[in-house]
Amino acid sequence: MAKRSMFVGMDVHKESIDISVAEEGRAGEVRHYGVIPGDLEAVAKVLRALRGPTRRLRFVYEAGPCGFGIHRYLTAEGEDCVVVNPSSMPKRSGDRIKTDRRDGASLARLHRAGELTAIYVPTPDDEALRDLVRAREDAVGLATQAKHRLKAFLLRQGRRYPGRAGWTQPYRRWLADLSFPRTPQHIALREYRDTIDETEQRVARITAQVREVVPEWRWAPVVDALQALRGVSFVTAVGLVVEVGDIRRFTHPRELTAYLGLVPSEHSSGPSVRRGGITKAGNPHARRLLAEAAWAYQGPPRIGRQALYRQEALPKVICDIAWKAQVRLTGRFKARRARQGQTQGRDRDRPRTHRLHLGHCPGGAPARVGPRAHSGPVGRRHRGSVENPRERYGQRFGATSVPRARTAPRRTTVWAVPNPRISAASTVARTRCRRLTGPDTHEEPGKNGLKKGTHNGEVGTSLPT
Repeated sequence: MAKRSMFVGMDVHKESIDISVAEEGRAGEVRHYGVIPGDLEAVAKVLRALRGPTRRLRFVYEAGPCGFGIHRYLTAEGEDCVVVNPSSMPKRSGDRIKTDRRDGASLARLHRAGELTAIYVPTPDDEALRDLVRAREDAVGLATQAKHRLKAFLLRQGRRYPGRAGWTQPYRRWLADLSFPRTPQHIALREYRDTIDETEQRVARITAQVREVVPEWRWAPVVDALQALRGVSFVTAVGLVVEVGDIRRFTHPRELTAYLGLVPSEHSSGPSVRRGGITKAGNPHARRLLAEAAWAYQGPPRIGRQALYRQEALPKVICDIAWKAQVRLTGRFKARRARQGQTQGRDRDRPRTHRLHLGHCPGGAPARVGPRAHSGPVGRRHRGSVENPRERYGQRFGATSVPRARTAPRRTTVWAVPNPRISAASTVARTRCRRLTGPDTHEEPGKNGLKKGTHNGEVGTSLPT
């Protein structure tokens, strides 16, 4: 007799696990099983209760702070278990209710429908080394924060380093020679410096531990091969390998870039195609390491002394691939920088549109033209048009009609006038200003060579003709 599948969704928390089950088939029942404690003993009891001779269990839960202990226990017991990314869970836009019970039922239902994609679960050894590398990253962050606090303290006291304020030996000697008129300031400086020394020693200790562990690791050859690339040191190579894991599971480089969140975002519909920045949907630690290593490809292709030392013990095939990649990436960076320079040159020569004060709108706010022209605080923002004050008068005072006076302002369109200092656009500017002011404008000489006039009872400024 063929076994029927039962899909078990678990919403895992620190203290509890909410379980729901879904029977096989599109019309299978989805029911709530119960809430159990968040330890492995409770999971073992549920496993014994759900097992059956004609039943095949398929567990699923979301990745979270509780780690992969449940996954490793269930797989060791011979059961099928997958871990999914919470951000990739399909969600309905109109669903405004979220509970643990609903989350568990949704996991079971989506797993039955095949809508969930399992993430890569590292081995215990890989995860242990990843924890050590991330501990070093945290220590580097604490050291950076300590240095920023010291620089902020010196800035408050008006002490500025005359040279380049990097953490070099001259800068450290300058810190040692500092003196303050009051004792508490000396104590504060000493404490800041001690904190920096402690964090730097911690980073050095963790780095030494990583260097001792990596040679016995199964991915040590991959770490050595990655160091042949320009900008990839030992720490960067180890960080990339522990974060990505087995890179052979990617069948195409596009899959790897999508996993790291380095593909552009897109929002297209029909003939409209809009692309934005990178999605940042992948591993942030690996993405940061790659971004830092990419800065090394700004200059011409070359092999420095440190890179030459790292490539001495590597096969020639790997070194040739690293050189080919360096030539390609430096060339692409140079070409992109040239394109950016051409684009900036075209933008610099292009006539710019400025906001010119052309008078007061009937709504009381000054009329402005340009990229963000609008009709004032209560006007409708629609292509620079000015709202008729007669309509607003009726809305405010409840009047159905307002007697139209002879000097009542009429509906006027505010034109986007280019900078009059550009000679090529001066004729067009004068023509549009005449259309704005109309034939009834009475012009009078004003300051700075401009002419002031009135237009239907409103004072404005027109451009020189």
